[in-house]
Amino acid sequence: MATIPSVFDIWSAITEWAPREFAESWDSIGLQVGDPAAPVHKILVVLDPTENALGEAERTGADLVVAHHPLLFRPVTSLDISLPVPGLAARFLRSGIALLACHTNLDSVSGGVSDLLAGIMGLEGLEPLRPLAGGLPGGLGRIGGLPEVLTLAEVVERLARSLAEPCLRVVGDPKTPVRKIAVCGGSGSDLWPDVLSRRADLYVSAELKHHVAREAEYLQVALVDAGHFATEWLIVPALAEYLERSALARGWEVKVEVFEGERSPFGCIIPDGQGTFRHIPGSRPGLFHPR
Repeated sequence: MATIPSVFDIWSAITEWAPREFAESWDSIGLQVGDPAAPVHKILVVLDPTENALGEAERTGADLVVAHHPLLFRPVTSLDISLPVPGLAARFLRSGIALLACHTNLDSVSGGVSDLLAGIMGLEGLEPLRPLAGGLPGGLGRIGGLPEVLTLAEVVERLARSLAEPCLRVVGDPKTPVRKIAVCGGSGSDLWPDVLSRRADLYVSAELKHHVAREAEYLQVALVDAGHFATEWLIVPALAEYLERSALARGWEVKVEVFEGERSPFGCIIPDGQGTFRHIPGSRPGLFHPR
């Protein structure tokens, strides 16, 4: 006989895959808003807990949003609901919709964010770029090799198509041969020392700092900054599939959906030099294929 899970049950299932101890010490994961005992009939999986995501949950009757990024990440010093974060948290409460966040625990776990990013690039022999302390399996980032040497331009073309990102920022000569590649979905400047110590030919991440780019240029290590949203969104359908399998295994009667309307906040404006321009709005993997 099917049963209805609670918010706590859903979180327990997630942490069986991505345990809490896999999260970074500075992170904020778990129940962000809502009642842990509340029953869950429908889950909406998103990357970002935005107003659009909550609106979709309200429209479709979801009673739980599972997000990769936390809403309550930095200390909240006011509950002034005219401010973005308290206002959105209050709207979750008023709507009776709970919010769970599973962030760096999903970055570090096997099958998580960086494994998915490495997978679409065809990397083999993957290892954590920065292993977890204490002998735990997994860690931040991944490093592995292509089955054959490609040029930097060929790798960028593959990434651009897979991630639907038409404006990748690159450091390096397009003809640079590339085989050993390090990746880290999301903001990856902190792992730059690990990339150098592991002697990768190329590092693919996002929000890479200027000094990292300058050092890469000097050391002739290629970089690709593929955007925070694009390099992490791959976890959304993977998390939804995991929740569906978990529900089936446990005999739960719960629907799981991905927010199909979610897009990167960043788009591109490409001037043609004649007073007009081409505008490419923010997209997500699988929706836009640059030519």
